[in-house]
Amino acid sequence: MKRLMILVLIGLTIALSSNHSVHGINVFHEITVENVNQIEEIARASVDEGWLSIAFQPGGQMLAGFEGLDDDARVVIFSTPSLERVEAEIERQWLYALTYSPDGSILAVTGAYGLIEIFDAETFELITAIQSDEALLTVTDRMHQVAIDPTNRYVAVGYGHPVQYSYGTYIAQVIDITTGEQIAAIMRGDDLGGVESASAVQFDESGAFVYVTSWEDILYQIDVETGEVIVLVPEIGTSEKSSNGNRIFTLTNDGRIVYVSNNVIRLLSDNGIQDIALDVEITSLDWWAVSSLEAHPFQPLIAISYVIPFEGWRSTVLQVWDIDKGELKLDMRSPEQTFARAIFSPDGTFLATRGGGIVQMWGIPADE
Repeated sequence: MKRLMILVLIGLTIALSSNHSVHGINVFHEITVENVNQIEEIARASVDEGWLSIAFQPGGQMLAGFEGLDDDARVVIFSTPSLERVEAEIERQWLYALTYSPDGSILAVTGAYGLIEIFDAETFELITAIQSDEALLTVTDRMHQVAIDPTNRYVAVGYGHPVQYSYGTYIAQVIDITTGEQIAAIMRGDDLGGVESASAVQFDESGAFVYVTSWEDILYQIDVETGEVIVLVPEIGTSEKSSNGNRIFTLTNDGRIVYVSNNVIRLLSDNGIQDIALDVEITSLDWWAVSSLEAHPFQPLIAISYVIPFEGWRSTVLQVWDIDKGELKLDMRSPEQTFARAIFSPDGTFLATRGGGIVQMWGIPADE
């Protein structure tokens, strides 16, 4: 009987760890196409004003973000899904973007003046600091996007400023983390046509390619091995070009590219370009209408956060779309702008949002 009880407990532990996340005695369902409209808030934490970048630790129990602006910025770490603060002494000036490596072992933090710092994700000790040759730029030419490849060998960064015009050398770079050497780059004003800032940067699952979008509605692909840069989706015509900053993309788990352009959510695959949603109410409110676009790690779902006018100011909208059927599955509004950023957890169980001085964790508790 004792042996049987041990085996039952082992089996239950494996089932919980592989299919659900555990917070205390609570178990949560994976977010799916069928149940995403049932998500509810399970935790929240107050944060000081800071840039909105947040990142889940793959294979771990942490969520990273920023507090403070300009020369009083710092990294904050929360345990998940409780959002209890974890001690982490990473205080720097001008912090704008962060990400974990796909294996969750390192944390990359970037900001202004061409500085990339790589930290141990558990101890928060600095592993290496990479100084790009963009070091002499002003703070308007910040590294606003960052990604790490699956082998932890390369880091990709996107340059620019979402408000002010940037005059630096690069739109994006791929850099060897160990040597600090540039592997590939997209230059501003070269024959590819780009002159503005990067709005999103991401490695594909294999690490062979880096994808970059610019605020000019151009979607680039960088071959990491050869350094070749090609344009997958060129700049759209001037008569159609939007001016509200809704130029952003994400990669799905099956290698498709979902991007937003001119108020339309589009899907780029081997079959060409397909319009998913034509009635997204993104308006030309200001310079940064779409603030995030994230794909679910397993389901054909994307979460999009954007801004709409509201009572003379603005409100944030969080929507989740089924990209296979083009169906809107979830629509939430926040006049307090708490949905300025939204990301799925690596296991697909949680959705984290940031904005309005609040970080929130959303999920679907299992029936007791």
